[in-house]
Amino acid sequence: MGFHADYREGLLARFADRETLNHDDLYQLCCLKHKLNQVEVFELFALIEEAYKIPAGLLRPSDQIVTLTRRVPEKRWWKGPFHDVVAGDREFWLQEELDEKLQQYGLWDRVTQINTFDELVHAWCGIITNKD
Repeated sequence: MGFHADYREGLLARFADRETLNHDDLYQLCCLKHKLNQVEVFELFALIEEAYKIPAGLLRPSDQIVTLTRRVPEKRWWKGPFHDVVAGDREFWLQEELDEKLQQYGLWDRVTQINTFDELVHAWCGIITNKD
């Protein structure tokens, strides 16, 4: 199944008022002060771009993950089920990759919730910021 253009447009609309940062600038914004591994962070940026077909540079540390993962409204009612599948598929893909990273760091059972992009980046690099 290909990624539908309407779905991508819906995601981009959520960030319409934002400048797209390049990977280096996004890293500076959310990772440099914590000295997160740049190679790992860029891997996450690439995964987001591959899965969601939008630039990772649209995201900001305080963004809620659901802004990225919840399905977009459809222009035509019959695309609702398709958008449900796309949203679930992409979220599952991201979760599966994160699961592998957390297992690699021995943190799989210690991270219970990730609410923001900042928390996702930190968890991806083996740092727990939210211990709910």
